[in-house]
Amino acid sequence: MAAGLFYFPTTAGYMSYNPAQASRTIAPWEVGSWILENFATVEEVKHNIGSVAVAEVVFQKWGFVPPIHYVVHDASGKSIVIEYVDGKLHVHDDVLGVMTNSPTFDWHMTNLRNYVNFSMVNVPPAKVGASR
Repeated sequence: MAAGLFYFPTTAGYMSYNPAQASRTIAPWEVGSWILENFATVEEVKHNIGSVAVAEVVFQKWGFVPPIHYVVHDASGKSIVIEYVDGKLHVHDDVLGVMTNSPTFDWHMTNLRNYVNFSMVNVPPAKVGASR
């Protein structure tokens, strides 16, 4: 099992802190450790990530809430991306097994379609006025 925390500037938006849920609330930088200490597979993480609240907690040494999102890989090769945006949890299957920074993972997956027809070989130059 592997978990990574990645920079998610201008996009990360954690849950509001609710004192009634203090016992199941963790800080953003604790998510990776919590996953690695409690689960062995991506499926277990997907099933349980909603059981904790990830609240906006200031990391005192830095003086701000770290804007991060997460990627999790397991021994079977499965991967997921976990993001908190506008106070809501989003879990994405990561079929490519890769990760990037902002914006959201689903935006990057859509943006990949812009590059589907790219090739390592240059397209021959167009000849204006040439007959076929």
